[in-house]
Amino acid sequence: MKTSLTAREPGLSQETRRRLDDMSRVFQQGVREAREENRRLGIPNVQVDEDGRLTEELPDGTARLIPPK
Repeated sequence: MKTSLTAREPGLSQETRRRLDDMSRVFQQGVREAREENRRLGIPNVQVDEDGRLTEELPDGTARLIPPK
């Protein structure tokens, strides 16, 4: 069973947790759909890694670092 992202947050009501989880699901689905559409259209997906570096995922699935300017 998948644990809610908000389940660990103290002080949140059950209703607030439910609404945050719903919003999170909608957001994640939107991001997935946008990334899939970008691939279909041949547009790279740009993201920031945990170290703050920009990378781009090309439509063929390869990833490369975007050098800083």
